[in-house]
Amino acid sequence: MNCDECGRKDLNMDEVAYGHDCEVKSTKEYNGWKNHATWNCALFLANDEGIYNGAVAFMADYKGESPYIDFCKESGLDNQKTPDKIKWISEELDYAALNRAMWEFAPETAPCTRCETKVEPDSLTRLLDWNLCSDCVDDL
Repeated sequence: MNCDECGRKDLNMDEVAYGHDCEVKSTKEYNGWKNHATWNCALFLANDEGIYNGAVAFMADYKGESPYIDFCKESGLDNQKTPDKIKWISEELDYAALNRAMWEFAPETAPCTRCETKVEPDSLTRLLDWNLCSDCVDDL
């Protein structure tokens, strides 16, 4: 079988059914995400019950700046792949987007959505689905 995306011609039946490491797929925008790999990690982060519950618990007390990578390392995902064979940590991932996905699990502790400044929760203003620091509220 052949891949319509990258042109690879030697796909076996498992790769046809479950996907393969297609370079084209990993670099093109995919479902609103930077690429297929970022979308796939976000998909399993939000939809695999065990990973989701772990991420929510992790974010409840998180104080750092890079929740996605820190969560992957703490939970042992850093050297593993998603069920679709995408590395949880790799150079092709959009970490800013994955960090925002992690902050959605604990919006009360998220940085300002607009400028990404980390401020105390009582200094943020919730506006629709945005956390805004006082400087960004003043700019509106």
